[in-house]
Amino acid sequence: MDVAENEIVEAVVRRFAQDASSELKAPVRTVCLGFTPNRLDPGPEFVKRLSGAAFRVVPVSAASELPETSQPAGSRAVTLVIQRLNWVDFTNVEVPCVWSADASRELHFSYQLVRRGGRWSVK
Repeated sequence: MDVAENEIVEAVVRRFAQDASSELKAPVRTVCLGFTPNRLDPGPEFVKRLSGAAFRVVPVSAASELPETSQPAGSRAVTLVIQRLNWVDFTNVEVPCVWSADASRELHFSYQLVRRGGRWSVK
């Protein structure tokens, strides 16, 4: 990923962790992150980029090894798969994603981002 793509994905992951915590009514401790096609793992540089967050980011391939993924809904690991970046123009992008808190259900949604003042943020 290039610099802009890293910034966009970071903004999406941070917002997703907030939204998932709100939806689950408990803090998300771990975000298992992947990219389609084929649920590819993020690179170690990207994972390191989020090392100071209130949650940890792990590659989606490690999701089945985490004890949090088998707990009932609440403060645990959730999976976020980013499907692609749909560039609307130079300062707007749509990011379709898939969220799953357990293996039986998936939620498809999109984040709209805008670049203002040199930063990407979710609208």
